[in-house]
Amino acid sequence: MTEERNKGGRPRKIQTPEEFDRLVDEYVEKCREEETPIMWTGMAYHLGFTSRAAIDEYEGYEGFYYSAKRAKLIVEMAYEQRLSGKNPVAGIFGLKNMGWKDKVEQELTANVRQITDKPMDTDAWLTQYSQEAEVGNDAEQQEDKLH
Repeated sequence: MTEERNKGGRPRKIQTPEEFDRLVDEYVEKCREEETPIMWTGMAYHLGFTSRAAIDEYEGYEGFYYSAKRAKLIVEMAYEQRLSGKNPVAGIFGLKNMGWKDKVEQELTANVRQITDKPMDTDAWLTQYSQEAEVGNDAEQQEDKLH
C-alpha cells in the first residue's frame, strides 16, 4: 500500500464540493432562522476560513469551481435584495466590493476631418461632404438595425 504524501502546505479545511455546498446551505438557513443578513465575511467564517479570499481560492481547486461561484452568487443576491429595502446603502457598498459599478459609461464617436490650407473648389467640396454624409447615414442605419 502506497502512502500518499502531503505535497506541501496545510490540508484543505473542506475536502469535497458536496461538503462545501452543505456548509453554504447551512449558513444561509442559519441566517434565515436568525433573521440576520447573509454576508460575505459571515459565509467565510461559517466555512471555517480566516479570510474572504479563501472562498476565491477554492474556485481554483478541482471540482470546487461551481460551489465557490454559487456561494458568491448567494451573497451577491442577498446584497442585491437589500437595494429595495428601506436602507439600500449596505447593499450598494457590498455590491461595489463584488465588482459592481454605479457609473454610466457612454461611448462617444467623432467625425474628424483633416484640415488643409489648400483651396477646394465647390464641386470637390460637394463631392467630399456628400460621400461623408452617405457613410454617416449607412452607419446610423446599421446602428438602428442592431437596436
